[in-house]
Amino acid sequence: MITVNANTAEFKIALGGFVDKAKGKSLEFFSEFSQDFSHAVSENTPVKTGYLRSKWQVTINGEPVGSVSGLKLGDIFGYVNTAAYGPRVEFGFVGTDSLGRKYNQAPRAFVRDTVARADIIAGETLVRIGA
Repeated sequence: MITVNANTAEFKIALGGFVDKAKGKSLEFFSEFSQDFSHAVSENTPVKTGYLRSKWQVTINGEPVGSVSGLKLGDIFGYVNTAAYGPRVEFGFVGTDSLGRKYNQAPRAFVRDTVARADIIAGETLVRIGA
């Protein structure tokens, strides 16, 4: 399982002041950024059969939800991929698995690449909400 979490209380620090730039639209910014970020992760997820991409789900405070529409200040937004092989695709795997299959799979870093672009995504979100 791969999990990406963002706590609204720590969000301001994590994105280097983007919330300050949101000019009183902190919750709107956090909600919109959460949607933009999760969309970017999904789009960056490699597709062979489509299963890995289809296994992403939004959570608020650890509970699966359909969208971020109920997000409140203090909540923890999560984006979770429940495909068992997700970490293997993200981080790679060399060796023999529990079923005796041998792998030499290079990492794809699709989540880490998206996290590295979080500031760009946040800037685009600010522009879109008019902050």
